[in-house]
Amino acid sequence: MKWPNTMLTLNMSAVSVNRILATQDRIILLFEYSNIIKRLALDSVVKR
Repeated sequence: MKWPNTMLTLNMSAVSVNRILATQDRIILLFEYSNIIKRLALDSVVKR
């Protein structure tokens, strides 16, 4: 079932975006952007 993983990824991405907007720091932006990309890549892997 892929829905829980997708929902978790979206939730964690929303937290990252919120952190980026709250801090308005370039280092945080780069760090959180990297985390979002990693999460999306991991979520796209099909688990069997």
